[in-house]
Amino acid sequence: MQRHEAGGSAATATAIHLRFRLLAGVLLVAHLVVVGWQTLRPLDVPWAAAANLSPLEGIRADLAYGPLEAARRIGEGLALLAPLGVLLPMISGRIALSRLSAWSSLARTAAAGALVSVNIEMLQTAVPGQVVDVDSVLLNTVGVLLAHAAVVPALRARLRRSHAVYQGDTPKISRVGLGPWTDVLSAVQREYRDIARKRSRRRRNLMSALVRPRDGRWIGGVCAGLARRFGISANTMRTIFAVSCLLPGPQFLVYIALWLLLPNEKSASAAW
Repeated sequence: MQRHEAGGSAATATAIHLRFRLLAGVLLVAHLVVVGWQTLRPLDVPWAAAANLSPLEGIRADLAYGPLEAARRIGEGLALLAPLGVLLPMISGRIALSRLSAWSSLARTAAAGALVSVNIEMLQTAVPGQVVDVDSVLLNTVGVLLAHAAVVPALRARLRRSHAVYQGDTPKISRVGLGPWTDVLSAVQREYRDIARKRSRRRRNLMSALVRPRDGRWIGGVCAGLARRFGISANTMRTIFAVSCLLPGPQFLVYIALWLLLPNEKSASAAW
């Protein structure tokens, strides 16, 4: 009797789920709005320094202020556009890249950050009180590169693992002899139904109720609860929150509000 074997495993996911891309797009727009308000609002100052068009001259001037003040000034330049290094690759949607594609993604992200920084400097020429500084472009671009290199590879790996758990394996059909085709098709349908039930259970586990878990919390469990809700790592959510704290905004007030509003995991009667 002739025998056939069919089998396989699910291919690694190559695209980020749409909800994460939408979230990254919303965060990117919010970040650019904050950056625009921070860098392009008119300043009422008695005098303004001359524009700096000599590379590294502004950084040398910052270093002359001493270690702490220099670290603050240079850190502000690095952090201003650093979130672009994470948000732009997330919007692109690809999480499974070859080595060449990964370097290409890094180069495109850095170029986009540099372009945004150059546009900001050009617009500042028409804003009272704002000073054009070529070193700001250098610091902004380096900040984008550092954020991309520090966060994006780990984030992509985490999303690949999460997507693999979410999708599960494709069904394997054991060795089947020649027989009625209805029996073969019934076996295939049963396999797919079993896989669908397993995926449904995994989906419910990943997309659990929005509560503050008792395990794995650092302070109030807000970041851990949000991470569990959206199916990502708690450390990734904490990193996103920490990066957002570098920007002006009510981040701590939002954290405290969620701490008060979200129920604990075991006492949740009506979780979000």
